[in-house]
Amino acid sequence: MNAARHPQVWDLDSILPHPESPEFGRIVDDYRARLSRLADETDRLGPIGPDPAANAAWTRLLPEYESVESLAGDLGSFIGCHSAADAGNRAFRQVEAKLSALDPLRERIATSLEFALQSASPAQLEAWIASHPWLTANRFFIEQRRKNASLRLPKPEETLAADLAVDGIHAWGRLFDRLSGDLRITVMEKGELVQKSPSQVRFDSPERSVRENNFHAADKAWKTIADSCADALNHLAGTRLTLYRRLGLKDHLDVPLHRNRLRRETLETMWRVVSERRKCLLPYLSAKA
Repeated sequence: MNAARHPQVWDLDSILPHPESPEFGRIVDDYRARLSRLADETDRLGPIGPDPAANAAWTRLLPEYESVESLAGDLGSFIGCHSAADAGNRAFRQVEAKLSALDPLRERIATSLEFALQSASPAQLEAWIASHPWLTANRFFIEQRRKNASLRLPKPEETLAADLAVDGIHAWGRLFDRLSGDLRITVMEKGELVQKSPSQVRFDSPERSVRENNFHAADKAWKTIADSCADALNHLAGTRLTLYRRLGLKDHLDVPLHRNRLRRETLETMWRVVSERRKCLLPYLSAKA
């Protein structure tokens, strides 16, 4: 009954035109033009603080930045859903790569903004935020961006890192997504061998023999791409660790904790409680296995 009321497929066409359509291509072209124009403008702007002209320019540009970033999220999620629904579609992969190639422009804007905010004194920043309703409403965003500047390399190095990321960390991420998306697992279903994606293979069947067979089938399939996946994941982690080292960070969790607005003490408390209480879950997990 629920399946009849709630379709098992996404209605993506209600959000944006199909990725292979001319209309979608024009949306991406407009997105690229807006990003490029905004990146060039923010490159030329001075720091926020003593210069009223610079302050006014940043006030004018930030709502446009919000709009462009919102579109970036929509486009990324949209093509990501299409790719998940049809992992073998090369056209979708090309669109993903095209959008990824625009990320350096987004990083240029973010870097310029964060360094501009970092230059302001607390009093100057407070006065600027109070000068416009949009800034006041987005105080949290502005303060977070100011904090982000402490985790940035010098601006020329940040720009270079963003350019290299297109064929580096982002490319390794897309490679892993493609490998895992193309993977098919052969399982027995109603007396026939069928090919399923990893997410379609059930490990919660009431029959232990079914769970066991599905587990071994999935394990066998994943082993065929294990080395390539390991390479991709190692290079993803290696890129981040290299950047952290250049930033002089001693703890590899500093950046993830900052981005998740979490203190190290909070994380350690969570894990301590998990370790102390995990015994109560063991009987359940044993029964489920």
